[in-house]
Amino acid sequence: MGFVVGFLWLAAALAVPPKGLRVNRALRTTHSRRECNRFIAEGRLLVNGITAVNPDDRLAPGDQVQLDGEEVAWMEDEIEPHRYIKFNKPAGCVCTTDRRVPGNINDAFESFVGGGSSKHGNATATATATATRRVYPIGRLDAESTGIILLTSDG
Repeated sequence: MGFVVGFLWLAAALAVPPKGLRVNRALRTTHSRRECNRFIAEGRLLVNGITAVNPDDRLAPGDQVQLDGEEVAWMEDEIEPHRYIKFNKPAGCVCTTDRRVPGNINDAFESFVGGGSSKHGNATATATATATRRVYPIGRLDAESTGIILLTSDG
């Protein structure tokens, strides 16, 4: 009987996804996830004054995050559903998020944010589409190809 109860508890625990933003994503605007994992392993990241030990620990609204003693302004509104954006890719746009590459997809998409309709048929995009979350292309189109490509923050 104990085995069945334990199994049911484990199954219930696995079925419910944890809430909140992962600790290693709190610095996502300034550092990569791997860098954050390294900061956690080195004991440099604090949550509410306690050294973070697990990158998968979750932040709750109101949590204080510090890196090397400096307060990190993480956005509590990041605890939100992922974004999925349909984008009509223009010719000459390269499907990479590397900002060093001229004509990268992030720069192309951001040129349409808040800019109204364009000759490429993109509907007006709001600044909130990318303001709180970085978006990545799902798949690729050749640089000179045009067409619909999906962007997501569910990277």
